[in-house]
Parts: sequence; C-alpha cells; structure tokens
Amino acid sequence: MRWLIRVRVFLIVAPLGFGQSQAVVLRSRSRPGGTNKRDGMATRQFQIISSKDFLPAGVHDDLWQFLAYWRAKAATRLPRRREIDPLDIARLLPRICLLDVEPADFRFSLVGEEITARYGQIRGKSLGELMSGPELTLTLEEHRLCVSTQLPVFSQNSMQSASPGDQHVYQRLLTPFAADGDVVACLAGVIVFRAEKMA
Repeated sequence: MRWLIRVRVFLIVAPLGFGQSQAVVLRSRSRPGGTNKRDGMATRQFQIISSKDFLPAGVHDDLWQFLAYWRAKAATRLPRRREIDPLDIARLLPRICLLDVEPADFRFSLVGEEITARYGQIRGKSLGELMSGPELTLTLEEHRLCVSTQLPVFSQNSMQSASPGDQHVYQRLLTPFAADGDVVACLAGVIVFRAEKMA
C-alpha cells in the first residue's frame, strides 16, 4: 500500500543556555487509516526540548527525572557516555535504552527490561533492521534531530497512531552523549509505556 504522509511544522523560539536560542519544533506526521475524528488521519509528534517550560503537560515523571539528569551533566558541555552512572538512575534502568550513532542508522547497545518485554530482543539491532517505510523514516528523523541539535527530543504517539504491531501509547525522551569532543556518538533514551491499548 502506498503511504501518503502529511507534515505540519510549528516553530517556537525558546531560550537556551550560553546566550543562544533554539527553535522548538513540533512535527505532526499523519497516515491514512487512523481514527482521528477531525480528519481521519493518525498523528505522532516530537519536539526539541531546549527549555523545561516547553515539555508538554502530562509528561511522565521518569522522563522529567532523566531530563534533569542529562541537564546536570550538560551544564557546560555535551556530556560523555562514560559519565552515565547506572547507580544514579537505577530506578529508570528498566525503561532506558542506549543507541550507537552510525553513519545512516542507530543501533541498540543496551535495552532495559520493560523495553525488551514490549519489543523482544532488539539489542544489537539497528532501527533499519526493525522498521521499514514511513515509520522508519519518521523515527530516523527524530533520532537525527537529537544528533544535529545536540538537544533532547521528546516524542509521543497516540491511540490512533500506534501501529498494528505496537498498540501501546508511549512517551519517549532521547538525549545526546559524546564519546569525546563535541560529536554525538550515543543516544540515551527513556521510554514509558502507558496501560491504554487500542480497542
């Protein structure tokens, strides 16, 4: 089936540290077959998080906690992957994943128990090996945005946009980490699944 994708982009200028500013980007991708009552299209959203004031209402506390953890380490520079201390975020570990940045993809190097329970054994696999089509395109865009801006990216799906193989509502926060220097080499993510399922 040929997919038709609509893109809506909204820009809001938000203050950053170090005297800079960054546009907060909210994208809405739509695909046919959804149950959105307004236009019959399903949506999924993601946005750059350059200020805590722009986190959406209803974000799970675990994402707030990890965002605060990342910001504490990013106070003066891009944090290093080796600075992630599991003891500092022990309660979050079941919901955490690490992805290595590859030239054209992202590969899971660590996957928490809750994520494994939902998706199976995905450690060692890339996004391109797990997804295809518009879903892969959008997910790669979301991850690349985190790399290019060197800022956290928040995303969430909806009851209508959950794919047939992933009928759970989730919230996800991606954060960038470097190996050395200022090049993003790893993304650390927190995923929280909600109890609601599609009917």
